[in-house]
Amino acid sequence: MIKLVASDIDGTLLVEGSDKINEEIFDVILKLKDQGTLFAAASGRQYASIRRLFAPIENEMIFVSENGSNVVCRGYEMSSTVLNRQDAEELIRFIRTQPGCYLTASTRGPMYIEDDDADFLKLLTEGYHNDMRLVQDVLKEEIEIIKISIYKSTGVQDIAEGVIAQWKDRFHVTIAGEPWIDFMDFDADKGKALQTIQQTLRISREETMVFGDNNNDLGMIASAEESYAVANAQPKVLEAAKHIADENVNDGVLKVLKTLLDSKGGIQMYKYDDACLKAFLEKQLQLFDEKVAETLEEADEFLDDVMAVTVNTLEEVRDYFEEAGMDTSDMSGDELEEASEVFHLPDGRYLIVEG
Repeated sequence: MIKLVASDIDGTLLVEGSDKINEEIFDVILKLKDQGTLFAAASGRQYASIRRLFAPIENEMIFVSENGSNVVCRGYEMSSTVLNRQDAEELIRFIRTQPGCYLTASTRGPMYIEDDDADFLKLLTEGYHNDMRLVQDVLKEEIEIIKISIYKSTGVQDIAEGVIAQWKDRFHVTIAGEPWIDFMDFDADKGKALQTIQQTLRISREETMVFGDNNNDLGMIASAEESYAVANAQPKVLEAAKHIADENVNDGVLKVLKTLLDSKGGIQMYKYDDACLKAFLEKQLQLFDEKVAETLEEADEFLDDVMAVTVNTLEEVRDYFEEAGMDTSDMSGDELEEASEVFHLPDGRYLIVEG
């Protein structure tokens, strides 16, 4: 039984930097809680921002904020990390020298910024709904900093490799969406935060389900037996996750949670196993001119509609075609295996799909 669900926010549950959430998820989270499954929102956002997003149910869930730097449940701080002051000061001075980059310094309370660019302020206030303090010099503020971030509106991909290489020995550095690079204490990570929740509540890895889209979600994915990447996720996340959910813009997380709710705490088992579904998604263009499925759910539905079958050997493939009225007597084993209707699975089985 799944006892804990944790989901990333931006890029997974929502569009990056948005405050628009499908309110149906509130009712689903409450019903899951009634069935013994807790929900945690795990984000690079600050605690106040996530709490506002889930305001109708804020006392019924857990908040992992600032990429794992802070974990709060019903106002109780389960864990928190603080950056070394000297290292933080050096990093802040470095960020100030980077063209097109804006600095944010997060605390357990407000976020501190030094730039009053209108678009930047609008994103932070209207998009993320952050608590903020605009100051002339962050270094003059007597604050405990739990996370420092670089924001670059055009994206951080052109600077990320160099920046990470320069600071990775002093901070836990992660790309947190296209415009963000986050710097935390080495003990701050979504995966470690999730493990803290698991240990505190005595919930096992096997009883945990997670959702993510970006590299800062990989720690969570490694800490849960049932891991989902949304279909719009980064390649590393798609590769690491056990399952693929629909895209964030199509409420992929909500769809899976509703299925979890319908199964009364169990995991929905697709009619076809993951090996079949992933092989079909990857190789479907060998049979069709265009893709007929984008997610595991869509693949499962399509294969069920066309009554696809799995067999264990090439001889069984031959038998299937013979029973369907096809003469395969002149076909070699290689020719059978190369037939467009036949999908060779990694475990040696064969999926047969008739379009």
